[in-house]
Amino acid sequence: MLEGLDAVDWRAVRQAFGDGAHLPGALRRLTSADAQERSAGYWKLDNYVVVQGNLAPAAVVVVPFLLEIAAGSASPDTSHGAEEALDLLYEIGTGYSDDPALVEAARAAVAQGAEVYWRALEQGATPGSRSTAAFLLASLGQPELAPRLLVAARAQTDEELVATAVLRAAEAAECGLPAPPAFVAELERFAREASGDDFLAAAGAAALAMVARAATPEWAVERLLESMTTAWPPAQPGAGHSARGEAGRPVYALRAVGLSALLRALVLVEGEREARHLLEVALEVACPGLRVRHCWDRYDKDSPRLLVRHYEKLDAAASAWVPHDLVRAALAAAPLWTVQSDLLDCYGLPTTREALAAWLAVQS
Repeated sequence: MLEGLDAVDWRAVRQAFGDGAHLPGALRRLTSADAQERSAGYWKLDNYVVVQGNLAPAAVVVVPFLLEIAAGSASPDTSHGAEEALDLLYEIGTGYSDDPALVEAARAAVAQGAEVYWRALEQGATPGSRSTAAFLLASLGQPELAPRLLVAARAQTDEELVATAVLRAAEAAECGLPAPPAFVAELERFAREASGDDFLAAAGAAALAMVARAATPEWAVERLLESMTTAWPPAQPGAGHSARGEAGRPVYALRAVGLSALLRALVLVEGEREARHLLEVALEVACPGLRVRHCWDRYDKDSPRLLVRHYEKLDAAASAWVPHDLVRAALAAAPLWTVQSDLLDCYGLPTTREALAAWLAVQS
C-alpha cells in the first residue's frame, strides 16, 4: 500500500505552513494498527492540508493516497485508517479557498472516489466509515445518487446510520430540485413507516421536508415541530458524522417548508440559543433582500459562560420588510428575551420586549 508515495516530490508540494516533506510519513502513520499512531498521522494531515476547511495545494496531492487507504474499509484486516481517510476526504471535498481553481481541483479529485464511498457505505467495517461515506456521497452534488442512498439507508441495521443515510439521500436530491415524484413518494413512505421510532420519524420528516418544500404534508411538519423540543441521546462513540449531531437539521428542514413553519417552531422552543437561531433564519426567509452577517461571538462580561452573538447593522428601513406575524411570534417566544441581542436592532426593530410590542401596536 502507498507504494507511489516516493514518486512524489513532496518538498515541491505546498501545505499551509511550508513544504510537504512530512506528509508521506503522516499518510503511512494513518495506516497503523495502533489508534494513537493513526491519530497522530491524521492531525499531521488535517492541520496542514485542510486547516479548519481552508484548502492548501497539498490537499489535492494527498487525495489519491487517502482513497487508497479508504478502499480497505470493508474488512477489519485492511480498514486501519479507512475511517480517518474518509473523514479527511470529506473535509477536502467540502473545503474552501480564495483560489476557485484549487476548490474545483479538490472536489474533482474527491469525486473520483465515488465507488470507494459506496463500498464503505454498504460494506464498511465500522459505523464511522459508513456514516462518513454517506456524507461524502451527498457532497458530490449529484442528485441522481439520491435513490441509491435511500436504498442504502433502508439496508442499515443501526438507527443512527439509517437516519444519517436518509438525510444524505435528501441532501443529494436537493441538488436537483424539484426531485422526481417517485423519490419524494419513497421518502414519504419511509417517513410514515418510521412512526414507531421517534428519532427515525424525525429524520424521515426532515428528509421529506428537504425535498417536498412547501408541499410537505402537515403530519410531517408536526413531527418536525415535536423534534424541536426533544432532547435526543448523544451519538454513540465511533459513530462518525452523525444525524444526532445535526442540531440544526430540524430548523433547516422547517426553513424548506416555509416561514409559517419556522414561526410555529419559534413559539415552541424553550432554549435561548434555539430560539435565536430560529429567529435569525425566519428573518432571512422573510426578508430575502437582506442578510445579516455575523460580526463576532464573544462571552458576556456578566456571564462568562454565555456566548453572545453580534451582527452587522442593516439599513434602518429594514423594519419595513419584517412581517408583523414574525414580530408577534418573536414577542411570544419567551426564551428570546433572556439575553440582550442586537439581532432585532439590525432590522431597525426595538430590542426590548416592551418596546417591540409598542412598535407593533403603532404599526398595526
